[in-house]
Amino acid sequence: MNEELKLLYEIADCLIAEKFIKSYRNFSLNYLNKCPPYLSVLKYLHKKPSLRTLSFLLYKLNMQKIYPEVQSQLHLIIKNKLASKDLI
Repeated sequence: MNEELKLLYEIADCLIAEKFIKSYRNFSLNYLNKCPPYLSVLKYLHKKPSLRTLSFLLYKLNMQKIYPEVQSQLHLIIKNKLASKDLI
């Protein structure tokens, strides 16, 4: 599993532990703005989450004012993804 996907699972585990959500499927739907099996599909296909998905998660965490250290990590990942794209 890639590092970005591991981070998403860690965030989901924290949200489940604090009873913000009930499952990974709920996390995909409400925090990633994706279909419920999104995390499972990424894991199965060995894919990284999209820039849009990471941005939406950052937005949701910021709006709820939770996990500032995770928000910093997400911001760096997004910044690096943008820097690696050919934005001409």
